[in-house]
Amino acid sequence: MELKKRLLADKKALLDRLDYINELLRELGEDVDTSAPKKAIEDDSFPKNASQFDQIIYILEKENRFLHNSEITNILLPYWNKDEKWVSRRVSALLSSIKRETKGAITNIKVNNSLKNTFWGSAKWLDELLGDEPLPKHMYNKSLVEAPKKKSIDF
Repeated sequence: MELKKRLLADKKALLDRLDYINELLRELGEDVDTSAPKKAIEDDSFPKNASQFDQIIYILEKENRFLHNSEITNILLPYWNKDEKWVSRRVSALLSSIKRETKGAITNIKVNNSLKNTFWGSAKWLDELLGDEPLPKHMYNKSLVEAPKKKSIDF
């Protein structure tokens, strides 16, 4: 059963990575075919009639680890029936509200001090002894971390 969970998580991470690559290709002017339909995670317990706020909290609790905005967006896409860009922006706004309204129970961590490498989860999942790093069982998907861009100055 643990193997199945890990394989599903790996599959999800690869799909997230593919979305990221497609977005980069679009920005470079490439015509990207993304016509393959996204499948909803088969989850009869997903709170379809709950507020968007509560749906995001549900996802964080269900996944039980720090999640990137893109991971939350991909889970919500089939349920919200909106385009990916809209869902991603809405998720970003809601995550900030959730952090504020839960008084820090839901928090974020920035990897490499980068906004693009921000992951969201429960403050209880952090290990204070490790400098507020996530506990291993709540670790974010490291394959989603973008390498820091090197700054160069031309003279």
